[in-house]
Amino acid sequence: MMGDDKVNVEKLREEVESLKEKIMKQRKEMCDSTLADVTSSISPLHRLQFKAKRTLKGHLSKVFSCNWAKDSKHVVSASQDGKLIVWDSHSTHKIHAIPMKSAWVMSCSFSQKSARFVASGGLDNMCTVYALQSRKDNTYTSQELMAHTGYVSCCKFIDDTDLMTASGDMTSALWDITTGKLKTLYHGHSADVMSISIAPDKRTFITGACDATAKLWDLRDGLCRQSFAGTESDVNVVVFHPTNLSFACLAELQDEADAGADSCMCLFDLRSDNKVGETRAFRFSFTSMDFTKSGRLAVVGTSADPSLINPATNTGPSKMICYDVLKFDDKNATRIEKAHDHTISQINVSYDGSALCSCSHDTLLKIWTAGHPRTD
Repeated sequence: MMGDDKVNVEKLREEVESLKEKIMKQRKEMCDSTLADVTSSISPLHRLQFKAKRTLKGHLSKVFSCNWAKDSKHVVSASQDGKLIVWDSHSTHKIHAIPMKSAWVMSCSFSQKSARFVASGGLDNMCTVYALQSRKDNTYTSQELMAHTGYVSCCKFIDDTDLMTASGDMTSALWDITTGKLKTLYHGHSADVMSISIAPDKRTFITGACDATAKLWDLRDGLCRQSFAGTESDVNVVVFHPTNLSFACLAELQDEADAGADSCMCLFDLRSDNKVGETRAFRFSFTSMDFTKSGRLAVVGTSADPSLINPATNTGPSKMICYDVLKFDDKNATRIEKAHDHTISQINVSYDGSALCSCSHDTLLKIWTAGHPRTD
């Protein structure tokens, strides 16, 4: 019996590989052009000038995550100093400083409909939700969401009652934060799930994982609707495009096959089920990204350039790069060469599109605005 089972498993594996090859072949046949080819007649945007309007100082260690509130005024940040801080980005004042049970944090999020809740997740294998308006004696009411058997790599609010998490246990989860109960557990990846992005219409979401795939899921029935395998290694970041029709991901590359490239940013179109654009990073890695409100620009944060790292402090300047999504052209991209003094861990555009927040291992958050440089 055991021998028969092994033969059946091998046959099924061969059938799966055969189906994968057929799917890839069909995708290549349908991919008759790239986004750059289709938009070749469109003039590129003029270079933008980014300015750091405010610097938020207060963390004592690396800042790993930041997220805007819906009012585009308040920002939450999570750091290895064990603090979750809510900032007023206009005055740079700290509104809340919440001590976390675990300092090994990886992600934080602000509630979407209001500024009532913030959440954090990390190496303690759980996501903790804090109610900001129920503070008493400098303590905050919290709800601990526990079901994952691996670290929580990402957490995102859908609204004031539902929250999504991604985990190193190869799953993502939907939670009811009012009860603390798990609503749906999404299985399908074969390695750690590193990032999650919820569609603007709140009906679907994208996950990126270390199995070199990104998957589109239906929030309502819990099923995987599409799987994208156009990258060669870990998919660390996924971000939905504002149009709801495409998404971008940041993925690692294999040095042997890519002439020294460390990572890439890819744009996938949901309708054609294909990769339509790509740009690569050399001598540094793409670490975080977000789209502008219009979706025309993608702003990417990077790690420090190894050639510029100070051996004494093990730190070096990192940059932000702004790409025209219709072109993905490095020549016309806007670069802020010394955006931070260490790796940029998160970039997040405000809901009204007026500002961008970046956080870094240099312990700082910066609020940026962009405009066209004056010519007079």
